[in-house]
Amino acid sequence: MLFTATNLMRSNLMKLLLPGVKSRSCGFKRRMPALLLVLLTTLLNHAAHAQILTYENDGIVNAPPDIPPNIDAINFVNANQGQFIINFTNDLLPGEFYGFGMDPYTWQNTQTYSNLFGALMACNTGFRFDTFDPVQGRTRAANTFFNAGTIECGTPDTLSFFELDSAFHSNTTYFVDFSLEGAICTINAKNIFNRGLIHMGFESFLSVHGDAIDLQFGSLASELQGFSLRGNSSELFFNGGVFDGYWGIGDPVTMRPVFYPRGISPAGFFGNNPPSTHGHDVIQRDGTTLFQFLGGSNFVSYVYDQFDFGGSNRYTTVAFLANTNPFIQANLFFVPQFGSGNGFGPPDVIVEYTNLLGTATNNVYVEDVFGITTNFSLVLNGLAGQRPTLIPFNYFVGQLPPVFFFGTPETSTPVPPNLFPRANVTNQWSGYQALLVPTSLLLGDVANQNFTNVQGGIKIVADQYLNLSNAHIASLNYLLLQATNHFDYGPDAQIQSPAFDLNLRSTNGLLQASNLISSTLQRPEGLINLFSARWTNFVTNAVIPYTNHFHVFFADAQFSPVSHPVVQDLTLQRRARDRMMPSLLTIILPLPTISCWTPRASPSQRITIRRCSHRASSTSGRPELFGRLLLLGCNTSQIMAFSKPSTRSFSAVLAHLPITRARLPSHIVPL
Repeated sequence: MLFTATNLMRSNLMKLLLPGVKSRSCGFKRRMPALLLVLLTTLLNHAAHAQILTYENDGIVNAPPDIPPNIDAINFVNANQGQFIINFTNDLLPGEFYGFGMDPYTWQNTQTYSNLFGALMACNTGFRFDTFDPVQGRTRAANTFFNAGTIECGTPDTLSFFELDSAFHSNTTYFVDFSLEGAICTINAKNIFNRGLIHMGFESFLSVHGDAIDLQFGSLASELQGFSLRGNSSELFFNGGVFDGYWGIGDPVTMRPVFYPRGISPAGFFGNNPPSTHGHDVIQRDGTTLFQFLGGSNFVSYVYDQFDFGGSNRYTTVAFLANTNPFIQANLFFVPQFGSGNGFGPPDVIVEYTNLLGTATNNVYVEDVFGITTNFSLVLNGLAGQRPTLIPFNYFVGQLPPVFFFGTPETSTPVPPNLFPRANVTNQWSGYQALLVPTSLLLGDVANQNFTNVQGGIKIVADQYLNLSNAHIASLNYLLLQATNHFDYGPDAQIQSPAFDLNLRSTNGLLQASNLISSTLQRPEGLINLFSARWTNFVTNAVIPYTNHFHVFFADAQFSPVSHPVVQDLTLQRRARDRMMPSLLTIILPLPTISCWTPRASPSQRITIRRCSHRASSTSGRPELFGRLLLLGCNTSQIMAFSKPSTRSFSAVLAHLPITRARLPSHIVPL
């Protein structure tokens, strides 16, 4: 009956719209184009699926076990502590950046979104808050987005486990408590208000685009650690800002291309003052070979020397630590491995690097088990583009919370004379470099990669108005703040990200960005070089003959407990209301260490300042910057080093003096 009624309605509507078209059953030739018939049929089928005015959730939508609802409504409201939870399970991991995976959850024809106080929205693949027209098959900006509750995309709260396809892991299910990469949240609306929390999973992406964006007292936060399915690899790697710099294993005689044909003298290298490693051939991250040495007068020694209960085995472990940063404290622990009834065994060597500034929640830990295992191999630990990166089996380097208790740290002691044999030995060795970076990826691994086209970013683009008063924003890798008409900063914003692009404009006389960006990130940055060696010899000229088990460990730490953000492109503009009258451009921008103003900046990074008013020069007739530029809280020597001013005009700018007929340096471009 419903089918007959629909056909009758379709026939009557066609007669009304196209009176010249008759039904084929009446004997007339059909003159309607086939494409128009298909379009009308689509419209009628869409009309048969009724659209509702408001979809409101006051309870719990939990998929699975529920089926994700197909919502076609003008208004969407999640209220009264409602929970709207969607977990897609019928595909691979979310991974829009890698060309596979599920799309974000979306609505049809929805123009207003409201997630009220106390309400929760969560999806493991993310959300797309815009207006999707299923007839035209395209999206446009919604009218309003309002969030005072919590929105979670790809976080641990959205997915407590996942199941990989059998093509990857032979029907094995892995249970994971960390967040997953690849979730996408897109907010595209004319008016955007966020008073709550938008929480993104590890290496997810958040895009906020609207005419007016008000983020007062709201939070946008990204997970800072998690599992990452990088490139085309089928394995999972923990990605906490620690990457493989170089790696290698071998022995002095057989290693190539540089080698020691007769072995090495342990006393000549490890027992010398200052101590040093022998040269060792390692493979670097870019695939090249490096002949590496560690050692020097800044290495401090720690000695462990114990016999087992039977007296037939002596375990000698010497660790050498070097640390170049006064705000890092290195605690070394020898954790003995007790044998079955034999008492003391070889120790596990653990180094704990703590932040003396007291601002970090995690410590950096290094573990070496070369003396307690017989394994001698390299294991897959990551990818550099399509190249695998490796780590020796005996090492672990990672950032962990300080919840471990290893006892009292060891006290440094000098190496006793004649502790190491002078005769040559053929020892086994392993070498490794850990790169500590504030981001979850290294840009140099893939050609033409930059922070704007990688995962783990937040982009906020306001066409008319942007307000960040008391807003909290924390991005994993990258943050874009763009307000090309008017930026209303306000007080007490807390914004953190390793990399920024800032494009800000003001319609009044003051563009204020005071303390807009945190000057430091609580993420370590630098490197740790490691080396280990082991060998044994048999001592017969003793009352009880015994076997000497030697283990030597070097750790050269060259990292800072905090890192500083990098501003790639900085564009500041002011629109003068009366362009006929000279006015002052006042920019208060205390960004304590903007890396693009230091000599290490790339040539593509730039600072752009648009003129607030202009007048013709009496000599050249060209418009010139007329106003005053205030750069407060900046290191002017770094600015000068980047800008390379050829005149004294920039010095006058730094001295807060009005500038007329000024020629700005080449990297400061008046437009």
